[in-house]
Amino acid sequence: MPRQKTKQSKLNEFTRKPGAKFRRISSTEEGMEEVAEFHNLAQPNDTSMTSALVRPKPRPLMDDSEKLNVIMDKLDMLDTINERLGNIEKDIGNMKKTIRDLEQSQEYYDKELDLKVNTAEFDRLTTLVDNLENRSRRNNLILFNVPEKAEGNATGNQGQKCVNFVKKFIKEHLRLEEDVDIERAHRTPTRLDRPRDKPRPIHVAFLRYTQKQKTLNAASNLKDHPFPNATVIVAEDLSQRLQEERKKLWKKRGELLKEDANRKVYVNYPASLRVVNQDGTSCVIKASEI
Repeated sequence: MPRQKTKQSKLNEFTRKPGAKFRRISSTEEGMEEVAEFHNLAQPNDTSMTSALVRPKPRPLMDDSEKLNVIMDKLDMLDTINERLGNIEKDIGNMKKTIRDLEQSQEYYDKELDLKVNTAEFDRLTTLVDNLENRSRRNNLILFNVPEKAEGNATGNQGQKCVNFVKKFIKEHLRLEEDVDIERAHRTPTRLDRPRDKPRPIHVAFLRYTQKQKTLNAASNLKDHPFPNATVIVAEDLSQRLQEERKKLWKKRGELLKEDANRKVYVNYPASLRVVNQDGTSCVIKASEI
């Protein structure tokens, strides 16, 4: 006689079908019968089975005060968010202003740097051009305060007359026995187109630098002035910039000699002073330091 199945065995058989996850139900009636059988087999105290079938209880409806509180909380949250957004916008504005200030500062310093570079480059090129100009005048001397027409009248070759006059002046008044070779000599400007308070200077270009230097050294001892009321000055032919620097040096030399007549002060080329004191100490003063 077959053994009668208990409720628990039927329930286990219903919930655990070996070999298949799902079982097809042939008809609606059969499905309804099995659901009813499942409800009959489930025990009221079996929480593991009943919990799956129990739906969560719906939330109770809020009254007006609770709704108002929720709305107020959300409004407070929006106010906080708006305040934070305002602070963020303010910080972004400050950052933009800082970036603009940095860009303007960078632009200003770039311009300053370019100006300094351009100024330094300009000074370098100016010094280079000035040096080249002075080198081109290296063999030249200038005679100042020689009266007009002292070299002869206006007719004939004025350049050759200037050369002859300078040679005679060097031999007779500078007492230089050596014959000098002069490439050219002329007054500047070459034409006397208007009356002048002072005579035009005579520019002399020597063929050799050594002869020019000997003539310049001999001119320092010039005491025999051939023209009344006119002191002839023999000077080097220098650029305008160097002339201005040496003019300051000569003024400074006079001040130093006035302070101490026993010291010796030399004006060196291109533009510096060499001061030798009586005790043997010496120093060099540049034109840029005056």
